[in-house]
Amino acid sequence: MPEAPGPAPALQSILVGHSTGGGEVTRCIGRHGTGRVPKAVLVGAIPPPHA
Repeated sequence: MPEAPGPAPALQSILVGHSTGGGEVTRCIGRHGTGRVPKAVLVGAIPPPHA
């Protein structure tokens, strides 16, 4: 019987956000950290309104 494969290697992701998607990129980094995100690109980012 063949051996079971080991754990999958950690993936590196470059996050790109346009317009309000920039807020999603920053939220993702804020929530999950930058361990697997070597780069982030914010293009024409719009900050969220403050209440």
